[in-house]
Amino acid sequence: MMVRLHRLIWRNYIRRFTLNSFIKKFVSMFRISICDDNMDYISSFEKVLAEKIESYSFLHSSLYEIGPCFNSGEEVLEYLGKHIIDVLFLDIRMPDMSGFDLAKVIIRDYKDVLIVFATAYDEYVYEAFDYSPFAFLRKNHIDEDLPKILKRLDDKLTASKRTIRLSAFSKDLAIDVREILYFESKRNYYIAHTKDGCEYVRRGTISNLEKDLGEYDFFRTHSGFLVNLNYAEKIIEERYLAIGDNIIPIALKRLPNFKRTFERYKMIQEERQKTFYPKL
Repeated sequence: MMVRLHRLIWRNYIRRFTLNSFIKKFVSMFRISICDDNMDYISSFEKVLAEKIESYSFLHSSLYEIGPCFNSGEEVLEYLGKHIIDVLFLDIRMPDMSGFDLAKVIIRDYKDVLIVFATAYDEYVYEAFDYSPFAFLRKNHIDEDLPKILKRLDDKLTASKRTIRLSAFSKDLAIDVREILYFESKRNYYIAHTKDGCEYVRRGTISNLEKDLGEYDFFRTHSGFLVNLNYAEKIIEERYLAIGDNIIPIALKRLPNFKRTFERYKMIQEERQKTFYPKL
């Protein structure tokens, strides 16, 4: 049974990816974004950032990707509503929504984002401390400040990244749990299904996995399924849960508790949407 399962998963991988592109796309990548109302600055700083990350020997350079970049705080919030940003280099002086105003919303609703304020005005340094940024980058001292900031970021991210060890291509890989739609149990193994349509397998039980992921937004709808509430869409006929094109069973005895949890989770998400353009 498991031999056939591994062969099926293997063929699925080969149809889609080479090993290098697979690892680059799915293995615990850290996304760094830039928000600045000056497009010329974004373009130049993006190049400098990429060069520095690649050149510094103390960084895990293969684990970083830069982008997307944004011209306004509103664009950042729209993106964060559906995607993940690990590090945000954030300009302070911007029209409509300042960097400080945006930081207030991020601190409240997206606590995992590490904010690095970037400005050419040194007088903002002390005010920036009110928003507990990870660091402060002086635009006119990039060569001096950036190495120290990147080293601290690398230490922080590689120590705290929310990953789970899974297998593919006979390799043990670290996969970001935020990329996983749901887990499915197969005898003494479980399979992780990602939002990009890939599958990863590992020996273990759903029960132990449920305990390990207790601090994240996962719910066990059925003895054989553990779902990521962030991707849950709707309950169908009081028996199934829709997650994209996937239909996940809901056990009758788990339905009442799941409905309460799901409704509460949706309410929290709706409140975040209402504050998309907050009056600060």
